[in-house]
Amino acid sequence: MKNIKYLFFSFIAFSPVALSATPYGKIVGIEAREWGLHIQTDFGWNDLGCSVNVGDTYMYDFRYDYTRNSTDSKTEVAMLLAAFTAQQSVSFHIYECTPDNKRPIIGYIRIKQ
Repeated sequence: MKNIKYLFFSFIAFSPVALSATPYGKIVGIEAREWGLHIQTDFGWNDLGCSVNVGDTYMYDFRYDYTRNSTDSKTEVAMLLAAFTAQQSVSFHIYECTPDNKRPIIGYIRIKQ
């Protein structure tokens, strides 16, 4: 018994904790800013107290420096551009509103055909 060693594993799934998720819709415009991208969609999402007009074309903020993005946000930017170019349906997790409470800050991009 004294030569037996015990090895314990703990499997913990880490995933981004979103406060809300949008429905699927299309990206209809992308505007580049020094801090990230404005993502204009054909769907709105009224949640978290952000000023959103449900059913209207709506602008979301994707920030390059947001902590839940991949390194340098390259993966997310590539996904956003691919979805826009191919006109695939996308959905986002919303983590919080911008400080001026005008737009949701998005991440965790989902794409479907």
